[in-house]
Amino acid sequence: MKQLTFLFLTLILFSKTTYAQYQELENNENFKKYKSVKIINYYDKNWKSGWTKKIRLNDGRIESISNYLRSRLTVKVIHKYDEKGNLMYKIQDQDTLKYSYIYNDKNQIIEMNNFCKEMYSNFNHQNLPQIIERSCKGGVDSLFGYRYELKYDDKANVIEHKTFSKFEGVFRVETISYKYDTHNNIIELKRSNIPEEKYPRIMIGGRAHHEVEKFRYVFNENNLWTEKYWIVEEKEWLVAKRKFKKK
Repeated sequence: MKQLTFLFLTLILFSKTTYAQYQELENNENFKKYKSVKIINYYDKNWKSGWTKKIRLNDGRIESISNYLRSRLTVKVIHKYDEKGNLMYKIQDQDTLKYSYIYNDKNQIIEMNNFCKEMYSNFNHQNLPQIIERSCKGGVDSLFGYRYELKYDDKANVIEHKTFSKFEGVFRVETISYKYDTHNNIIELKRSNIPEEKYPRIMIGGRAHHEVEKFRYVFNENNLWTEKYWIVEEKEWLVAKRKFKKK
C-alpha cells in the first residue's frame, strides 16, 4: 500500500511543470503567424494515444486550450490577460476550476491560487522567480506541498530545477537539468534524486521517467517543430505531431 501511495505522490509532485514551463508552447515569435496549433500525441509512429490538444492563439498568446480524447472534448481552459499582457486567469470548464495570478508593482508574478496556493519569490535580473512554494494548508510537509528552486539561461529557459517534498517523514529532492536547441526546445534532460532512486520510474498515465532522456525534432519553415521524438536507451519513439493553421 505504501508503494502505491508513493507512486501516486510521484505522479502529483514530480510531473508538475515549473513557472517558466507553464506555457504550453516554446518561446518563439513565429507563433504570431498562426491562429491555432493542434497537438496529436503518440505512443509510437503507428500508435496514436487518442489524446489531442487544440490551442487557439491571438498574436502568439494562448486564448484557449481544448483537450480531446479521440473526438470527445474532455477539458477546455480559457486564458484571460490584463492590459499589460499578464496572464490573470485560467478558467476551466465554465468556471468549475479557476486559476488566478497576482502581480506586484514591478510586474512580477508573486502568487497563483486555485485549490492550493503557489508563492513566487527571489526574482533574478530577468524578472523570473527562482523559488516557488506550493501549499495546501500544510506547506511543504502537506500531501500536495512542494518547493521549487529554479535556474535559467539567458533566454529564460529553465536549465535546472530542484523539487523538494516530504513523504512519510522523509525529505526528497529531485534535480532535473535541461539542455535546449537554438529554438528553445528541450533536447536533453537529466535526473538525480536524494535519496537515490532507481530508473526508469513508472508513471501513471504517462511515459516512464528515465535518468537521461533526449529529444529530436522536425521543423517547419518557421522553425516550429512539427514532429517530436523521445530518445531513451538508444531507442527513438515518435511522441507528438503538431499541425498549424495560419491566420
